[in-house]
Amino acid sequence: MLLYSDLTWKALFNVCNLILGGCVPDSVMNAMVGAKLIALKKNNVDVPPIAVGNCIRRLVGRTVCSHLKNEMADYLAPYQYGVSMPGGSEVVAHLVQLYLKQEKNCVILKVDAKNAFNSISRNLILNEVSKQFPGLYPFVAKCYLNLTSLVVSVKGSDSVISSVEGVQQGDPLGPFVFSLALHSVISTLSTKHPSVLIPCYLDDAMIMGSIDDVTSVYLEMKDLLFNIGLELRDNKCEAYCPSRCSGWDLPIPLRHDGLVILGTPVGSDSFIRSKCLDIVQKESQLLDKLPLLNNMQSALLLLQYCAVPKFTYLLRTVPTSLISEAVNLHDSLIIQAFESIVGCGLLDELERLQLGLDIQQGEFGLCSATQSASEAFIGGWANMLHYLPHHDNHVRYLCDGLLSVDANHHSQIATDLTTSLKDLHCNFSDTTKLIPSVSKLPDNPKKLQARLHKAKKQSLFNNLLERCKDSRYQLRIQGCGGPNSGMWLDAMPSSHHFILSNNDFLNAVCLRLGRAIPSLQSLNHCIPQCGQQMDIKGYHAITCKWGGGTIHRHDAVLDCFFEMSKVLGFNCRKELPAQFTNKQRPDIVIYNYKDGKNLLLDVTITHPWAKRSLRSCSSTPGFAATEKEKEKDGKYLAKSSSLGYLFRPLALEVFGRWGNKAEELLQEFSNRSLSSLGMSSGEFKQYWRQRIAVCLQTYNSIILKNKVATIVSQG
Repeated sequence: MLLYSDLTWKALFNVCNLILGGCVPDSVMNAMVGAKLIALKKNNVDVPPIAVGNCIRRLVGRTVCSHLKNEMADYLAPYQYGVSMPGGSEVVAHLVQLYLKQEKNCVILKVDAKNAFNSISRNLILNEVSKQFPGLYPFVAKCYLNLTSLVVSVKGSDSVISSVEGVQQGDPLGPFVFSLALHSVISTLSTKHPSVLIPCYLDDAMIMGSIDDVTSVYLEMKDLLFNIGLELRDNKCEAYCPSRCSGWDLPIPLRHDGLVILGTPVGSDSFIRSKCLDIVQKESQLLDKLPLLNNMQSALLLLQYCAVPKFTYLLRTVPTSLISEAVNLHDSLIIQAFESIVGCGLLDELERLQLGLDIQQGEFGLCSATQSASEAFIGGWANMLHYLPHHDNHVRYLCDGLLSVDANHHSQIATDLTTSLKDLHCNFSDTTKLIPSVSKLPDNPKKLQARLHKAKKQSLFNNLLERCKDSRYQLRIQGCGGPNSGMWLDAMPSSHHFILSNNDFLNAVCLRLGRAIPSLQSLNHCIPQCGQQMDIKGYHAITCKWGGGTIHRHDAVLDCFFEMSKVLGFNCRKELPAQFTNKQRPDIVIYNYKDGKNLLLDVTITHPWAKRSLRSCSSTPGFAATEKEKEKDGKYLAKSSSLGYLFRPLALEVFGRWGNKAEELLQEFSNRSLSSLGMSSGEFKQYWRQRIAVCLQTYNSIILKNKVATIVSQG
């Protein structure tokens, strides 16, 4: 508990201030700025070292970046898009496209400096910090004035390498101080050549202008960068000119088809289509390896959080008309990867639709690129148009040219945006009020894609429910949606509390998709004590009271809430006061919970297709849990109050949805988590939501396995 005491926080605060003020002895600071190198093979050839900085030094750096992010962005504008600019790389990609559409006889030169971050002059870094951000100088000087000791282990013995130039890996301030040093060169060139644009994303710089201007700027840049420790490599630089032109004298090949700018292909339509397909083909090589992990839970997490978001970047930067082939291929590969990972067979049309809906809507969050392409492209341009007009006059002119053209003279980009917007408005009318026209794009860009996505997904979800007339199907979809029910899909398998075996994970997936459970397909009836007909989707099996499995599931969830109470320091126990009979006993008592009163908790697991509430459930998500809470209140509340106790029913549905009163208790508990555990309210709630969701899915699977074993053993 000492770690989370007020005294500890104050001590940490004071230490960070000492470090920021440059008051820490050199011997201590040298240890903080040093690091151990980890060599990782890249492309089977290079072995680049990776270093992770000291945690306290990183804490100070991150705090500075957070506090000064606006000042950093303002000073580095209008040239640097990699510091304190959300989505900066896509802003640069859109800027290049915009420039190409409106400046027909131009050249785009992408420059590359050898080992830039590790080579830039530390003297220049210190000089620029002292002049432009003097308040940071004591801290930065302590980090960069002396040699940095890097430790590398070779065959069990440690060697020390001294770092004398460049920014340090693991330093949150590294990108900023690098860009600050580079800024002096870029601003000098831009002032001397006002007709040339030089947008940068950290060490990736583009020179955009006429052939003569680009040539002059490149040669001058080469000399200026050499003076600050950076060496431009002609053989690594690339140039593109959309028209056939003469006068190109640099020893850099001049392409006429296109370039890849920060992961986005720009150039001719055929070049963009081809590169997008190439990117998806490379993606397929990784997707093919996911099933080889032999761990469904980890493989699906990688699919959900790596493969899908990576492609979303392309959707935000490439016009939908040019990426349609890649989109279709990507969606097909994602579905194939899911089918291979889970091994539950081919998905039908409705199941594929379910796969692409959000986890909060009861599905898997593997968003279809086909469905999200329009809002992604619109969101990317909205972000770009929000930031760029604040930059120099040339960029402002380009943006004005995009949005002010009349209906008869639309630029190609404006046409692409208008087409995407019409697609959204025609198919999803709720999006009209969010962004009525292209000219309104810069007005409210914050999370525009997310807001369009939410409106679109709700429409798709409603359409899915309308197409499915089976009431149990609708109840399953709604029961799997809402708060908490899909938290097991987000759980990182970092400890036994969050791990699902492959068999348990497969059963959980089948229950969520409404697919046949493999182990139930040969069974017709439940055990003799029950006698009801078995359904292959597991609806009856996970709710049948015969066989004892539901009791074990209840007890496992009860244990979670009991441990949650204990870790917060509550005095609690499961043995309840003698005033309650055996047939009327809540599960947990927490002593002195609020205003000197004790709190009684009763855990119950219900299901959304109970006969007593089947009709209401179909139109009211979470109705089953709400009804169960009312039932428990009727059973315990009056007697609890008469005995001076508070009472709270904790109702959960079998797919994971929580009742309102269980949510309220979790919120009350989370309000104590920072003082008791040092966890934020959000971290506390996420931990226990995921843990209880995994617990429910584990015991649903155990019930299925035990049911099958019992039926088989009884013949």
